[in-house]
Amino acid sequence: MAIQLQWSLDKTIGSTLSIARGIFLAANNDNVQPLAIVSCEKFGNTIAMCQDICRKIENLTAKTPEPVAIKFLRVYAGFDAADSASQLSKSQAGVQFLGLAAALVTSMEGYRAGASLHKMLESSASDKTLLPTTRQLKDLLLSLEPRLVRSGFLNTVIDTKTDTGLHVFIHRDVGPPFDLVDTPLDDVSSKYFTGMANVEDYGRWSLSGLGLDAGSAKEALLQALPLAIKQILQILRFGDEHDPRTTDSSARFRPDFKVLLLSPFPEEHVIAQAASRYLSSSDAITLSSSMPVFLPVGCLPAVILHLDVLRGECSCANCNAASFQRFRKCTVEKFYIGLTFVCADILALSLFGAEIPLLHVKWRWNGNTEFITAINSIISTRESDPYDSCIKPFDLLNYALALTGSGIDERNQRKHGWIMSSFKGQVMYPVLYETLCYEKRGYLTLNCLPGRIRYNGEVYTQVYGRPYRFDLNDLKDLSGPAVKGPRNLIPDMRIVWLLQQADDVLEASLSLKSLDDEYSRFIREPTGILLNIGSSFLLEACAHDPDAMLEAPDKFCVFTSPLFPVPDETERDGIPVIGVVAINGSDDMRSLSLASFDGPVVLRKKACLSCCLDVCRRAGCSVVVL
Repeated sequence: MAIQLQWSLDKTIGSTLSIARGIFLAANNDNVQPLAIVSCEKFGNTIAMCQDICRKIENLTAKTPEPVAIKFLRVYAGFDAADSASQLSKSQAGVQFLGLAAALVTSMEGYRAGASLHKMLESSASDKTLLPTTRQLKDLLLSLEPRLVRSGFLNTVIDTKTDTGLHVFIHRDVGPPFDLVDTPLDDVSSKYFTGMANVEDYGRWSLSGLGLDAGSAKEALLQALPLAIKQILQILRFGDEHDPRTTDSSARFRPDFKVLLLSPFPEEHVIAQAASRYLSSSDAITLSSSMPVFLPVGCLPAVILHLDVLRGECSCANCNAASFQRFRKCTVEKFYIGLTFVCADILALSLFGAEIPLLHVKWRWNGNTEFITAINSIISTRESDPYDSCIKPFDLLNYALALTGSGIDERNQRKHGWIMSSFKGQVMYPVLYETLCYEKRGYLTLNCLPGRIRYNGEVYTQVYGRPYRFDLNDLKDLSGPAVKGPRNLIPDMRIVWLLQQADDVLEASLSLKSLDDEYSRFIREPTGILLNIGSSFLLEACAHDPDAMLEAPDKFCVFTSPLFPVPDETERDGIPVIGVVAINGSDDMRSLSLASFDGPVVLRKKACLSCCLDVCRRAGCSVVVL
């Protein structure tokens, strides 16, 4: 195909009837202007692009995978088969433009990309009266971005940024390399860029930016990392949104209760796999159980050698008493900060399991999060106050989502918690919401699917919890027998998810319905599950029969419902009364109980009721969930 010097809409207008349906359908699905699609396709005739890139782009856009149903919300994750990318992929000129668009959307922000494209169109248009605006081009590029982020263009940018030398290979279809180099490498490497990269390239970019990618710094990092992660896993605690110094919450810091706490992180071999990919290491990272957990990181041989080098070069007041640069940042402290970020990244990425999504590359670091502060305190002091090492599950969740670019909106987090989001062609949500089942480890495991959130023909970027309402007469009083053993007093009730469309988000909530499809009059916000599970205690088993009955009815216990786990009568004769949620054997009802109560509870799997009540009283809790 011959490359044109200029493009024009004349021929396109003459054949409008034959192409109008596809263009207008694509424009309607992506909410973009048809003029932008047509102009960019014609502009593609002026772009020189090798056939290998064209085939790669065509494979990304021409075939649309079937959307994946996310059944618990009745939404889909996927792409529309008649979107702008699919329409442009039908012609060679369109494919060539998509190749250019891939470079733009994976390396710069939306408006800058639209402005750059507008200049290109303006400089090569034969008729400048029929040009789409910069905003229209930006909207088109943003609609193409979810499909094109997997093109891998940003990986080449990261290679150029992190490699010590420049190695150029120019495809024979493009032309002589000296005719193509317009800007010196030093100038290019100083430019701001942003985009999506796989975990291996993201890790190389991150380590390079932190100064931990070579020499003694890398050796110190590799030796310190297993010990640092092990310390974090043992010390870091997760609690509810209330002050952890309250009586009801302080029990989770006692050694005999730590073994009963649930962990948001997966098994250690999953964390080790995430570390190996992040470090692009062929050698497996081992988190050995025999590792001296309470050995300070700074006492490791490679770390000692590297810190000695840093202290010899550092001009801060702590490392050099004769220095006049008292406000200069300490290089030793920088090493610990870098180690903190690497540990935080690896632990956050382990939440995705084996399917780590594309990560958002940007030239800025955010060290003001509770997650980063807690990790830095653990690594640098080893003797931090356990209360200072307690964070909310959403602090970890928000950090993990921020790595993918899909951070939680803080304004919405406080009111209607995050449930699901879509950013740059990736849909993410906690697996716990889908299964409503939890185990000892991994309650914050995240699922990632390609595409965008689609519901009733519309595209959404966020799903938030809907504020709950309730009827005080709705299942509040379970007039059952005295508490003597495990019971399920509402076996005919099932949990359902309710979804409501808003302006640009979906609002979700939990409710109940009977076998006769009669709905409860209450709704609950699902976010309470994640807020409360971190501070709760899980009894997986005990030495007794899980169905064993108490020797006599417990006069200081009453059966309650998952909607109102706390009993009306909180004390009898000055002794606290415990609410026993009567939903024996129902995993989803257990999750509903967590969503209905603010505070720690005792969760039962296959332990007997007597042991559960014992832990509940010793821990200062007021609810046992059967």
